[in-house]
Amino acid sequence: MRGLDTILHVFRKDGLELLRDRRTLFVNVGLPVLMYPVLALFAIQVMQLTKTKDADLPRIAVLDEGSMLSDLVRQAAVPPEEDEETGAAPVGDEATAEEASAEDSAEDSAEDSEATKPAQQGPRFRYAELEPDVRAQLASILSAFPDPKRPDPEAETKAKKDKDAKNKGPSPEQLERRATALEAMREHELAALIAVRTIAHEADSELSEQALLVLIDDAHRFQVQVHQALRPILNDYETELIAQRLTQYQLPSDLVRPLRTAEVPVATASEALRSKVAGVIPLLLVLMALSGAFYPALDLIAGERERGTLESLLAWPGNRRDIFLGKLLVVNAAAVISVLLNLASLGLTMLILGSQGGFGGEAVNNLAGGLSLGAGVLAMCFVALLPLVVTLSAVSLAIAGLAASFKEAQNYLSPLFIAVMVPAFVTMIPGSAPNAVLDLVPVVGPLLALKESLQSPTLPWGHVGLAVAASGVLAAVVVSWSVRLLDSEGFLYPGLVRAGWGRFRKWGQGPSAPSGLEALAVFAVALAGFLYLGPVFQPFGAIAQVVGPLVVAIALPSVVHVILGAYKPATALSWRPPAAHADWARAVLLVPIGVGISLGLMSLQTALVGAPPANSNAGQVEEIMNTILATGGLPLAIVCMALAPGICEELLCRGTLLAGLRRSLGDLGGVLVSAFLFASLHGSPYRFVPQLALGVVMGALVVRCRSVWPAMLVHFGHNAVVVSVSVLAPEQQLEFGPGLGAALAGGGLACSWLLLRSWNRPNQ
Repeated sequence: MRGLDTILHVFRKDGLELLRDRRTLFVNVGLPVLMYPVLALFAIQVMQLTKTKDADLPRIAVLDEGSMLSDLVRQAAVPPEEDEETGAAPVGDEATAEEASAEDSAEDSAEDSEATKPAQQGPRFRYAELEPDVRAQLASILSAFPDPKRPDPEAETKAKKDKDAKNKGPSPEQLERRATALEAMREHELAALIAVRTIAHEADSELSEQALLVLIDDAHRFQVQVHQALRPILNDYETELIAQRLTQYQLPSDLVRPLRTAEVPVATASEALRSKVAGVIPLLLVLMALSGAFYPALDLIAGERERGTLESLLAWPGNRRDIFLGKLLVVNAAAVISVLLNLASLGLTMLILGSQGGFGGEAVNNLAGGLSLGAGVLAMCFVALLPLVVTLSAVSLAIAGLAASFKEAQNYLSPLFIAVMVPAFVTMIPGSAPNAVLDLVPVVGPLLALKESLQSPTLPWGHVGLAVAASGVLAAVVVSWSVRLLDSEGFLYPGLVRAGWGRFRKWGQGPSAPSGLEALAVFAVALAGFLYLGPVFQPFGAIAQVVGPLVVAIALPSVVHVILGAYKPATALSWRPPAAHADWARAVLLVPIGVGISLGLMSLQTALVGAPPANSNAGQVEEIMNTILATGGLPLAIVCMALAPGICEELLCRGTLLAGLRRSLGDLGGVLVSAFLFASLHGSPYRFVPQLALGVVMGALVVRCRSVWPAMLVHFGHNAVVVSVSVLAPEQQLEFGPGLGAALAGGGLACSWLLLRSWNRPNQ
């Protein structure tokens, strides 16, 4: 109870201090909430002032005046007599009425549907009435253009395969014709110009076909609207020409209209709106949670340090872990309240936009319906976001504690926003959906589960549960790391960090191993180098393409970090012999066990989320493998594909990364996080789970043996077996059913636990 009393005491103390700072509350909470409706009203006024007038609409001209095409274009254009000053309804206002009568229109004929369709649906434009002399001038310019050719799929396919034909640009004569036409179109303010030509049929002289020459100014500011407006008009024109041809041969016109379609929206307006904004809402929620957590964290740590009250608080007889948890509870409450207030303000803003934006009362009801997500969905949103809010709050407190001043802590906000917002943007990708692999990814998993909850008529309990569990584990790891910071010298006296680092340290003795953030920075440098240096080694052959990035980008940063940081390789890289000879036997036994775990998890993952798609990367890897085999056979392939990764990747992931994370997170947290990053390093979601399990096993082996050498042996042996099987038995498919795969993976993990059940903490 002593710990709970301390937590609650810190919560009440810091909560009251936060509430007393009215200016900060107004700036960070009240002002953003009030800004939404103000900005919405401002946007409405600006939209009305910048609304495109009919006189500014793009103009489209047809040279064949009086033809059926010119009539179609004139009917689709804005009527000349329509005047914006009269307050005429803009194009598309009939859409609501049309949707309401969709079921009735399903009973009408296709001809009636075409006749009753509003003439001004789609992008707005004006029909250009040309004077006879202007028409003659444009016709003379267009006469220099050749007749459009009939599409030849075989020729187009051949041209695409021919790099010379693909890269060949227009000739000087073509460029001159286009420049002349563009000058004339801009002189007469035309966004598009259409010429109709009649071409005699090659086989039958009595038949003729229409050829359209369409010139579009692609630099026009409304060129997108012009393209969208012309596409349906030209399709209708082609359909009418076919109907005329059928009438000429006394064939029924229904031959070109064999299908009648009526689209009837059956979902409620609220569900439809909720589905459309499902990708935006999770992004807004995580942004609000991050903003609501970071600023209170700054005041509770960096602010108290500047006010001189942090030292007295840390002198409290309670446990420092409880003090941190009390502050974390305050930050979590502030983040949740910020999210709720911002959501309420956004909802009112949507209603203002609906009522003031000229959408009508029904649109307001639809917007209001979209806000009524239901108690189940709201509860699901809260459950899915709670671990993420805890994680963001703990990270914010830790970052604020690492800063020496309030201003310095504020500078850390931008990198944190980028680190959170980049994975959060996955929800904006069309068609993105949760699966068993993405559920485990931080930030991405809970947000995709939340998006699916908004889109799906049934709640995805499985994905939400897995994502919440993974986020909960991440939150526990981050909280554990943050709590450990309170006991570190850099947290209590951040000014001492200015003494320098490593070989550049001016006074004092440096730590024996890097910190977690320092190790993560080394991993980030290695990952960036691995991604960017791959193409650099490509011209030097297959061997350099495989081994070069591993040595230069993966292993070299760890070695350079140890040298510059003045760390001992035995502590910063675990580069020393194992503590006991039996550890080598453990490593040898773990080689077949690791292969079994990998194959079992791969088969189980394939049964759950499907087989990996065939892509160009797989073909490229196979080509590199064949080149290496042709050069030095299987031994060279094992050296490149097994020995080099086994040494280089272990130096980074079980050396620098694990040593730093163990110092900040402890043994368990260091093993789990380093295994997660090791799996992410391979860049394949279909290999993520097997690599994660292998990373956990090899990380536990390093902790157990106090050496990275046995992990290198396991990594090398695992890759050597996989490469040997793929070369010696290429047609052998090592895949199992889900039951056998689960049994194989579970048995392998159980055997690994039996071999590594006793962890010995190294003396550092």
